[in-house]
Amino acid sequence: MRNEKDWIIIKTVSNYFWHKEPRFGVWSAGLLWFEDEVGAKRELLTGELQALEGTVSTHQIRGDVEAVLASLIFAKEIDKPIEIHSTNDSVVRTISEYYDIWKNKGWKNAKKKTPDSLDHWHQIKEISKQVEISWNRRPIGKLDNIKDFADFQDFLEEEDNEFWMMRALDRDRS
Repeated sequence: MRNEKDWIIIKTVSNYFWHKEPRFGVWSAGLLWFEDEVGAKRELLTGELQALEGTVSTHQIRGDVEAVLASLIFAKEIDKPIEIHSTNDSVVRTISEYYDIWKNKGWKNAKKKTPDSLDHWHQIKEISKQVEISWNRRPIGKLDNIKDFADFQDFLEEEDNEFWMMRALDRDRS
């Protein structure tokens, strides 16, 4: 059984600030890992969502996909297995379930449309061939419900909160 020091833990969050003009969306990924020489390390990656069409739900999934890809590109160089935690079930299940179905259907989803962010999913799939990845659904927390961008940024910068806790889920990893 591995302990949490053997893993890179990635938590993703995306938020669409739609109640004020101009409307915009952001994604963030918190990476947590342990290095013997220095102890616990963390990295925060953030970005702005470019395509603002579609529903808030679609927007949040796009944000999580962008966060996952950016964090995997960063994390694969650390050479440890990776645990990804997202509130979006479809993000958690795509590589393990949907990706091969889309491929077998000529890159079409159940609605017979090209899956959103397919180019990102291709890159994520390639990285998943190079490093062990565990996909996990995390519970929705305070950060996921913040409606003000300044509060969102402040919460991410705090070191002692639910987003940055070292142990992503209270469970054994095997």
